[in-house]
Amino acid sequence: MNLLERILVPVDIESNDFFYLEQIIPLAKGYDSKIYLLYVLPQEIMESETKDLAIRLVENELQKIGETYYTPQNIRFEKVVEFGKVYETIAYIGDLYDINLIVMSANSKSNPNQFSIRTERVIRESEIAVLAVKRNHPLEFKHIICPVDFSDPSLRALTNAARLAKFFNSKLTVFHCKEEAKFPKFLDFGKSKTADEEEELGIIREQVNLFAEKAGLYAYPFESVVKKGIVHEEIAKYVTENQVSVLIMGISGSGGLKRILLGSVTEKIMMSLPCHLIVTETLDILEAKLSQEIQTLETHFKLAESLERSNFLHEAIGELKICLHINDLHLPSYHALIRIYKKLGDDEKALEYQRYLDKILDLQEKKAIEEEIRRNFFFGDNK
Repeated sequence: MNLLERILVPVDIESNDFFYLEQIIPLAKGYDSKIYLLYVLPQEIMESETKDLAIRLVENELQKIGETYYTPQNIRFEKVVEFGKVYETIAYIGDLYDINLIVMSANSKSNPNQFSIRTERVIRESEIAVLAVKRNHPLEFKHIICPVDFSDPSLRALTNAARLAKFFNSKLTVFHCKEEAKFPKFLDFGKSKTADEEEELGIIREQVNLFAEKAGLYAYPFESVVKKGIVHEEIAKYVTENQVSVLIMGISGSGGLKRILLGSVTEKIMMSLPCHLIVTETLDILEAKLSQEIQTLETHFKLAESLERSNFLHEAIGELKICLHINDLHLPSYHALIRIYKKLGDDEKALEYQRYLDKILDLQEKKAIEEEIRRNFFFGDNK
């Protein structure tokens, strides 16, 4: 199953600074992705006599880059040369080629400690997720953090974070910060947390856990962290102190609205840039084609059934876990895992999957009741 099928990498040939092209090799190999190397020529060249020559020269340079970084790794790549304004063209090509992820440098060329203005503009212009790769930091997915504020954008971001974490077997932290005013130091009396504050944080943590379940985190371990303070400062502090590899954040709005207001927390995180950053407003960073996903799921489940009948129980468990990786709401896989673990005498594991199954069934029942209430309410209003 190919999830992250198409990655767009805009290239600044003049800068000769291609560290991010090399950084994404593990990601592209892991997902068997195709890389689209894009260079945007000024619109004026379209009208000049050197247009064809310019295209050939750029294509040759992109070919060299692809052969240097991707051919030795057996990664497929395609050269794309376009004309126009850089930011708008990157967004246009992303839509045209049905790109899953745009990858760019997070660092400014002139000031490596600042976030790239070019990358920030692309984030504002495009509705496709953007991965901003930080210089001098290996692109790893050992520890992923996703801040949530219980909004739809943060739910979409967490869904993507969960899928990446499952694929790379990463540690996943779901982070929430309760905004708290920052007082001057002379007004900070060093009060310790009261019992009421501890209880409040505990309640919020339960809300975070329920929110994570909505994003599909049933059978995958995650840590929920709740803090109080200035949101972007607490995020940056946690990232630094806990060796976080990738930070995934959601943003709201689209088109002109997003260009005006990207989101204060996201903008401040971009300025501090504590680690690699994925900014997304879509669910489909890792969406597979539905027909392909269903076909692959059925194949693994049928194989698991065959292995169980032949008493290859551990092998059957492996196939069922692949099914849950594809779709963690696949109820037949949970039932089969419970049954097989009982056969193996591993009651603890059987009980663990029974709990996951009970949670899913409970949520589905609640959803069905809510829909029934809405339906009755609607018809009641129209009698």
